[in-house]
Amino acid sequence: MSHSIDGKEYLTITEAAENLGTTATRILMLLKKSTLKGREIDGEWLLEPDSVACCDAHGSDMKETKGCVSYCSSDGCGCK
Repeated sequence: MSHSIDGKEYLTITEAAENLGTTATRILMLLKKSTLKGREIDGEWLLEPDSVACCDAHGSDMKETKGCVSYCSSDGCGCK
C-alpha cells in the first residue's frame, strides 16, 4: 500500500522492490547512490513512484551514468 504525504503518493521499499523485480537491499543501495529518490520518515524509506518508474523504464545502470533527466524521452516515467 502506498503512502500519501502532503498529497503526494510514495511507495515502500517492499513495493518498489516488487515493481523492479529486485530485493529491498538493492533498493536501499539505489537510494544511497541517489539513483532512486525517496525520503526517510520515522526510520522508514518511502520512494517517489516517478523515480521507480524511471528506473524501471531505463534501468539503474543507464540512469546512474547518464542522469535520467538529461536524456529521458519516455512519456510515462515522470523524469522530465
